[in-house]
Amino acid sequence: MKRLIEICCCSVDDAITAARNGADRIELNTSIECGGLTPSIGMLETVKAHVSTPVIAMIRPRTGGFCYTSFEFESMKRDAQRLIDCGADGIAVGILKEDGTFDLERMKEMVNIAKGQGREVVCHRAFDVSADLAVSAQQMIDLGVTRILTSGGCARCLEGGLEQINALYRQFGNQIEWLACGSIRPNNLAEILAQTDVRQFHMAPMMTVADQSMSGKTIRFNGTPEESSYRTIDPDMVQAACKIAAQG
Repeated sequence: MKRLIEICCCSVDDAITAARNGADRIELNTSIECGGLTPSIGMLETVKAHVSTPVIAMIRPRTGGFCYTSFEFESMKRDAQRLIDCGADGIAVGILKEDGTFDLERMKEMVNIAKGQGREVVCHRAFDVSADLAVSAQQMIDLGVTRILTSGGCARCLEGGLEQINALYRQFGNQIEWLACGSIRPNNLAEILAQTDVRQFHMAPMMTVADQSMSGKTIRFNGTPEESSYRTIDPDMVQAACKIAAQG
């Protein structure tokens, strides 16, 4: 049976590249260097105008953890509603309390926004830093979350994460969808597929592109990396991953 490949995209061009090269689903973000933040309405609308591939919109107002102020949460709800109204096929969200447990009241509100319009809800990698992965998984199931994006609580899938993902899959099975991640690339995907029954995989196969407008100039904005290049989706890597996934 074919495995599913989700590509993390941070621009309209990324999303079009992913869709044209076989991606089964797109997670739409901005600021991947910050772990992925909420995309703009304009970005989503332009993506939806050019691709038919399902698009999951990230709902994350800032980097630096997953415990949000009341104003941040208000903006998250507004973002979720607007993005869904503008065509998002689902949202990716995770909200924790200070003790690392899920804020179930707030998560329920987010689930209701999406599910109320028949859209999917993904619990993103806030799951991986939550206090107890098994407890968190059961809570997400009880809330009606569609799937969990997880590296098994590790930085990389093949460095301890896959064992934890497999353990969660054995415990909870198909009560919820499992979307494995954590430095998954075409050069290690076959090895990962051979070691798990999980059928969905999330990756961000990027390449670096020079911005010629910055040629010969050196400038940084607020401590960011030098503004002479940017990262974008590598079409060859998407094709390679999708070919491996199609082989099961």
